[in-house]
Amino acid sequence: MELKFSITLLLAFGSGTFAMRCPSPDWYYRKTTDKCYFIQGNEGASGGDSTTGALTSFTLLWDQAVEECRIRGGKIATFSDAEELEWVKTKLVDIDYWTGLTYQNYRWQWYDGETFTEYVTIPMV
Repeated sequence: MELKFSITLLLAFGSGTFAMRCPSPDWYYRKTTDKCYFIQGNEGASGGDSTTGALTSFTLLWDQAVEECRIRGGKIATFSDAEELEWVKTKLVDIDYWTGLTYQNYRWQWYDGETFTEYVTIPMV
């Protein structure tokens, strides 16, 4: 039986010295966007202080991933440009993931309502 894993990827926004305020060491801080990123399934992989160091993998539907992000105080990932997406991809531990890109009313848009305008080729992970 093959298991299919999904990641909840979420962002928390802030400004200033946000790295000092990321919720835990299991979050990644990116100075150029001034955001903290959490990748469900990467706990312990970021060098954080996860108690077991084991990867937590479970499958979520997209709506469940959105809700999990909200519960954790963030929102599902949206990307302002291809560089931000590429940076996040370097943090992934070879598992599938959800983003906040949706297709509604015959157009692509980010979960936060921004129109998706930059089409990039994204190789399958």
